[in-house]
Amino acid sequence: MDELQECVEKLVELFHPRLVLGVSDEVPPPADIERVRWVSEYCRRTGAS
Repeated sequence: MDELQECVEKLVELFHPRLVLGVSDEVPPPADIERVRWVSEYCRRTGAS
């Protein structure tokens, strides 16, 4: 999770406001939906959505 957070923070810092984040309507079976939810919440909190 730490690595995901660092990566998302860096991407938002580098590319906001021209960054478009997307996710498929189906997350692969081994995926953790909470990680996807965290990215969405992070972008809302920082105004990057």
